[in-house]
Amino acid sequence: MDGSLTAEIIVKDCGGATTDFFSFVRVLDNTNNDVIDRVFNLRGKISESDIELKWIENKKLEISINDLNSIASYEPKKLKSKGLEVQLTYLKSM
Repeated sequence: MDGSLTAEIIVKDCGGATTDFFSFVRVLDNTNNDVIDRVFNLRGKISESDIELKWIENKKLEISINDLNSIASYEPKKLKSKGLEVQLTYLKSM
């Protein structure tokens, strides 16, 4: 879209033998290099084939995912309060 916002997938490893990976989607404001908020948290290590991020409009992000059980939390109201909209879509097969 206009390039003022970026959505990215972050995958983290807590480093312990008993702790799993966790992943999340966050939105960045490119005009001031600031993190707007984390909107979507996932259990485990997510690969790029499991999730797709796509800007539909300048302020509307579509998150498509093929494993609904991996969703730990989904908080679209966080971004809505900042004038952004998030749409969640289920990918039936990849």
